[in-house]
Amino acid sequence: MPDLTLERWYAELRAKQRSHEEGAKEAKEEADKIEAVLLERWIKDGCNRIQVDGTLLYMQDTTFVVMPEGKDSAVALLQGSQYADMVQATVNTNTLSALVRELEAGEGLPDDWKGVIEAGRRTNVRTRKAD
Repeated sequence: MPDLTLERWYAELRAKQRSHEEGAKEAKEEADKIEAVLLERWIKDGCNRIQVDGTLLYMQDTTFVVMPEGKDSAVALLQGSQYADMVQATVNTNTLSALVRELEAGEGLPDDWKGVIEAGRRTNVRTRKAD
């Protein structure tokens, strides 16, 4: 049985953060630091979920939009494409992130988007009550 000290501590900090107790900001900052250690260890060990004291900790990948050349370049690119209807004075990054996820799941992003609009990836540890 592996030592679950960090996982237990992480679960407790995330629970404290959710309950809005005093010090929630500090708990989040500390949990974020522990999360980086957990992700590194879990990836190395081939782990993607673990149950600790009635809480399931699990890895989740999130895809979001990245605009290396800035929002203005992304707006200009989108205005000249079939997705021009999503562009107003600005780009809604939530809508664009959803489109990026959809395109990534299918044929991928158009080649002319490279360097202007890309898919970013963030992996983090999530918690929920275990069954």
